Amino acid sequence: MILNFFKSLDHQSTNRFVRIYATVLSTVAIAFFFNPYFLLIALVIGWMAQGISIEAILHRKYAHNQYRYKNKFFEFLSYFILISTGTGKPLSWSFGHRVHHKYTDEPYDPQSPHAWGFLRIFLSNFSTHVNGLDKKDYPDMSDFNSYSKRFFIFNNNYYFFYALYNLIWFLIDPVFALYIIGIPCFLSWLSLGIVNLFSHLEYKNPKDLPFPLLFWGGNYHRRHHDNPGKTKLGRFDLSYYFIKLVGIENKSQSVYNYKK
Repeated sequence: MILNFFKSLDHQSTNRFVRIYATVLSTVAIAFFFNPYFLLIALVIGWMAQGISIEAILHRKYAHNQYRYKNKFFEFLSYFILISTGTGKPLSWSFGHRVHHKYTDEPYDPQSPHAWGFLRIFLSNFSTHVNGLDKKDYPDMSDFNSYSKRFFIFNNNYYFFYALYNLIWFLIDPVFALYIIGIPCFLSWLSLGIVNLFSHLEYKNPKDLPFPLLFWGGNYHRRHHDNPGKTKLGRFDLSYYFIKLVGIENKSQSVYNYKK
């Protein structure tokens, strides 16, 4: 069994604090310390980081087990990218997303606007804890039993590493830190909210969205729900090309391919 499984999950209040924190940093940077070069750098890095962290790593690597890393360098690189966006613990994200696939748009679905409200989902203010769902009906998480000890050290101490990341940037350059910490995190939560909301406007009928380059393939929502194990969802699926760079695809069909 996964040790201390529930202790390894995020608390909704922690995620909410990080979102507010990133919004405040971004606002202060632009309103009081505006620097067009810093802003451009942060927007470009933020676009890359949000797509890689949410779609390529949290979604396809951990939630759907679509690939494994080629080596430890790419594994540690992925940890750094996850820290840079403040998106939370991989185990939490995986659990919530597997519930989302197993109970799409039902009351237990933690990522559905029909279950939690449209504004709440747009603000990514959803919980990884599924109240009322019997433990016997939880999605299978047994694949995490094979993960290395270093993964659990990272997962369980995610917010310590996130705080350390913040401290280092503020020691290097406090003004640039406002941009490079706030904007990538803000963009990550914003893109997640947009995809979860607008792809699920119709009850139990997920839709594809436009702008694949913007969302790194996360916009191919209908295609993904129809075939959750598929790594390449479209010609402009940037996450697929990232996967080819850093990972080796898991070809076998898995229990994480829930389809309704």
